[in-house]
Amino acid sequence: MVLSVFLLGCFFIFVSDIKYRKIPNVLLVGLFILRLTSIIVNFDSILLMDSVFGLLFAFFVFILPKFMKMKLGWGDVKYSTVLGFSLGFVDYICSMLLSVLFVFIYCAVRKVLLKKDIKDFSLPLGSFMSAGVIFLCVMEFILQTSHL
Repeated sequence: MVLSVFLLGCFFIFVSDIKYRKIPNVLLVGLFILRLTSIIVNFDSILLMDSVFGLLFAFFVFILPKFMKMKLGWGDVKYSTVLGFSLGFVDYICSMLLSVLFVFIYCAVRKVLLKKDIKDFSLPLGSFMSAGVIFLCVMEFILQTSHL
């Protein structure tokens, strides 16, 4: 149930970032509270430490480009931080690698079809992060239920 609500929140962020170029704070707070509640109810100190480490890592990975004056919205920084907390360190890394793969595919297709370079348009990064998270969670669910 918690996973379904989490994925639904990621989907709404996906749509919002594509359509409005905004990541609503209410969704970020909701996802954060969802994970925090899950940790409190099923208290596990290792899970808590993994979430905190994921949060700190995700924050620093996304805050550095922001301070280097790269074009990155604060919504992306906040969303990355929430994802780090929600997924934990390893799943956060996996989802971000998938996100980068999706960005690469998108840019390559766009360059081939429209002859536009990446510097000619802005990316809704939150949408790609959501796609990476959703893909990762669905694949993990399939692997867990298939007993491979």
